[in-house]
Amino acid sequence: MRWSPILFLVLFSFTNTFSQQDKSASKRSYSVSFRLTDGTRQSGTWLSSTDTSILFLENNDTVTLTPAQIYKFEIRKTNSIKRNTIIGASFGFAVGFAIGYTGEEAEGYSGASRVGHAAGAGLIGAFSGALFGHLSGMLGKSYFVLGSRDQYKTILSNLQKYTLQEKQ
Repeated sequence: MRWSPILFLVLFSFTNTFSQQDKSASKRSYSVSFRLTDGTRQSGTWLSSTDTSILFLENNDTVTLTPAQIYKFEIRKTNSIKRNTIIGASFGFAVGFAIGYTGEEAEGYSGASRVGHAAGAGLIGAFSGALFGHLSGMLGKSYFVLGSRDQYKTILSNLQKYTLQEKQ
């Protein structure tokens, strides 16, 4: 019993601390990853798009790219991986627990052992759900510009919905 405070301190000394910058980030911010016509890659946080360029934030620097420089880019919500992983794990645990508790195999268990069996099935479901959630969070919307100004103009109306708008 006297080891519990030491164990508590050791366990929580390895946890990550989160800065307030992540908390103050807009819930509508988007991550963007560019593949340029010269073969290089750039990524950052989407800011806006105009008739002649795309603005994004890379390492606290504003970068401007013209349609002639862009081959392809992919855009997704900034927190989609984390959010989908948490949702997938929660849903997977709930389904796994329900299957483990009401399953044919659970009929032989009684009381606490039945709940333990269900919790084990719930953990398997949680890991599966977290994996599927993580993979679905990695998916984004891809746009091909191919270095063409005309191709960029056709997708420009779709890009306006990603522009970050300040609260008034």
